[in-house]
Order: sequence, then C-alpha cells, then structure tokens
Amino acid sequence: MTYGLWVCLIPLLYLVYCFIDPTPRRGGLASSSFQRLAFWRWLLDKLFPRSQIVGPAIPPTPHLFAAFPHGAATCSHFLTMTDAYSFLSKTHPFPRRDLAASVLFYIPLLRELLLLLGNVDASAKTAEYNLKKGRSLLIFVGGEREQLLTSPGVQQVYLNNRKGFVKLALKYQTPLVPMYCFGEVDTYILFKPPVWVTSLRRWICDHLRVVIPLALHVKPQPVALRLCVGEPLPCPARMEEITPAVIDAYHARFVEALRDLYNKHRAPSDPDLIII
Repeated sequence: MTYGLWVCLIPLLYLVYCFIDPTPRRGGLASSSFQRLAFWRWLLDKLFPRSQIVGPAIPPTPHLFAAFPHGAATCSHFLTMTDAYSFLSKTHPFPRRDLAASVLFYIPLLRELLLLLGNVDASAKTAEYNLKKGRSLLIFVGGEREQLLTSPGVQQVYLNNRKGFVKLALKYQTPLVPMYCFGEVDTYILFKPPVWVTSLRRWICDHLRVVIPLALHVKPQPVALRLCVGEPLPCPARMEEITPAVIDAYHARFVEALRDLYNKHRAPSDPDLIII
C-alpha cells in the first residue's frame, strides 16, 4: 500500500472509530493522574495569573455542578477538570464527569485530551448513565446559546429556558451546586460581526449545535479567573411524579441561588447579572 493511500486511510479510519466508539457516550476515560499533573498549574499560571477558586468544600457525594458563564471557550473549565487549584482534591474529592459538546469528540487529539480530563458527551442519555453510576456531574448549562451571547465586560447567562439539568437533579436526588467564574467573558477579544453573520451563527447553533468562534486571537487574554462555588441546593423530597410545577419551583430556587452567589462575590465595578 502506497504512502499516499495510508495518509488518506488513517484519518478515515480514525473518524470511523470516533463514530463507533461508545466511550464518550458512556463513562469516558478519566485519568486521575493526568488531571493532577503539575503541568496544569504551570500552564494556568502562565495563561491566567492569580486565578483562584473560592467557596465551600462540597461533600464527597453525588452533586450536579451548574457552571456559568460559558464564555468564548470555557477557559474556566480547566480550573475544575484539572487539580491545578485543588478542585479535585479539596473542593470536591469525588468521582465526576463533565459534559462537553458532542462535536468535540470528533476532533483528533482534542477528543483524547477531553476524555482523559473526565469529559463525556453532552447528551441526556450520557448524563443519566453517569448519574446512575453514582458520579457527580458538571454542566455548562447555557451551552452554545450562552456562548453566542458572550461579550467582554457583559455578565449574562442563558438560563431561563434551561430546565433539563433541574429535572436530572430531581430525578436522581442530586443537589445542585451553582458556580460562576468572574473573568471568563474577558478571556477573548471578540469582533462584532455584521447582521447576516450573526443570523448564520444562530442558525448553525440551532441546527448543528456548534458555535463559530469570533475571537481576534488564539491565545487568551491573561485575565485572573475567579471561580466562585456556591452552597449545594438540596433537592425536594423524592416524589412519584416530577411535574412541570415542581421543576419550575426548583429552577426558580436555583436562579435565585445563582444570583445571590454572583452578588456575594462581585466587585463594585461589576455590572448586574443578566439572566436570559
């Protein structure tokens, strides 16, 4: 077989493997030793100096962490999926999986990196699979819609119509933990596109669940990330049927808890939190 044919065949085989391999849609390949490498602290200190995690230690039992904001690239995720700032060893020393966009698991090398860092496919089935296994979950609730809203200096989250994570928490009796990272929206300088580009991005987001980044640079801005972790929000007592009214009530409690967390840790210069 010629060299040129191998060059074409190997990427094709890898793509086929990505489609048929169930690992991202199950429990992933989280490696505790990989997540705890000293390299991650060195890297984050270089990229985001003076970053920190503030908040209480979360009991070592299943919890559902709801993280905000998504930002242009969820840079703050490295504070929780690695042990650079002791999130895995001190804040919540308990098995956990993080939900990541499905498309990321079809990108060579990035796929393996995310799996080793404890990420799995962001589908309801995958989330339920891991909750049934007794693991904690971390979800960037606003997802790609919140990513579209990202604007430097503007603190806003996409939450009012996001209630699936609340239903999961109720179904599996998993307390919700609000998290908010100050500095995330300022990690990239974004250019304002013309109206037709905005419409195209929204269409791609709605139909393909992918957001086209509009950053003016690859390396993030050296901002200090301050990840604030809130107190767990206990679930109501288990019930035979989880009605829409129950979901709405628990969702309202979470929205209030997130707003309280933001107001508790905001700086005097920070704007009011916008919840969409």
